[in-house]
Amino acid sequence: MSALLAVDFYPRTIIGCNSDSCHAYPEVYIGTGTKAKNLLQDLAKRLRTTINYHIDTDDRYWLSLDWTSFKSSRGKTIGRTFDFDLS
Repeated sequence: MSALLAVDFYPRTIIGCNSDSCHAYPEVYIGTGTKAKNLLQDLAKRLRTTINYHIDTDDRYWLSLDWTSFKSSRGKTIGRTFDFDLS
């Protein structure tokens, strides 16, 4: 996370738990609206893979950096969100 902050990205940590265990993973803020959606689509096309992300209630797009996200989140946030205070 500190590396992302150092290059002016806005990261956050998601923590989800079930009855057996907990899992934490980082996400990076991409933007809002069509511009963010297009950026994620372009990234997926260039990498030739599926990009895991979700859109929050404020129409903000978040890129998941979780290597297990294809198994656990299915594109949805699981658990609590912890944003870093950048002020």
